Amino acid sequence: MKKKKIVMIVIAVIILVSVVACIIINSQYTNMPAVIGKSSSEATQSLEREGIKYTIEYDYNDDYKKDVVFGQSIDSGKRIEKKTEATLQISKGKKVVVPDIVGESKDEMMDTLTDIKYKLIEEYNDKYKKGVVYDTSPAAGEILSDDQELTIYISKGKLIKVPDITGMVKENALKKLRKSGIEVGTVSLKDVTDKKSDIVLSYTPSSVEEGGKVDIEVSRECIDIPDLRYYSLEEA
Repeated sequence: MKKKKIVMIVIAVIILVSVVACIIINSQYTNMPAVIGKSSSEATQSLEREGIKYTIEYDYNDDYKKDVVFGQSIDSGKRIEKKTEATLQISKGKKVVVPDIVGESKDEMMDTLTDIKYKLIEEYNDKYKKGVVYDTSPAAGEILSDDQELTIYISKGKLIKVPDITGMVKENALKKLRKSGIEVGTVSLKDVTDKKSDIVLSYTPSSVEEGGKVDIEVSRECIDIPDLRYYSLEEA
């Protein structure tokens, strides 16, 4: 009877040791979670909960949005030791190369950039005609990230400084303006007594776009007639 009791105790101890050993062994292993399609924060939290170490690699991917996991080095569901290190591949978004659109018109540029977000900035430029793209940021050939906006600079044409025509005879002033690529807009007359007729008194604006117009004010000579109401005929 005593011998049988000892045998039962030994068996119980063996079972207990086996259970503890299984618990210890199992605590060192886990199943690799499925993280493809999850955000980087969700994926790393899943691995950390399982006690799995990880490294991250970033790359462009046309099928997954920026900051979403598109690859994992260990298949989901696989039984692994917790000390095993998994590699997560996280998307940087679509790889978009900025096209060379410098020299294109606004309409041509819009046809080219069908899948790219952009904003337009119009500025004067001496080298490019009005409505033509003269620069981009980032430049052509550079990579545009998935959430990055392309800045496009469009020429408003050449800004011309109006030559000083004050004091010139009207006909000569008009020739000088047209030679500079400037048209004349409104010509107004101002009565003066100290200048001859057709002398340019002022002009506006001081700068115009190529083909723009300038308004000028021209003198009209007047004779200053004295007030003779209080003079006799002989005195007048």
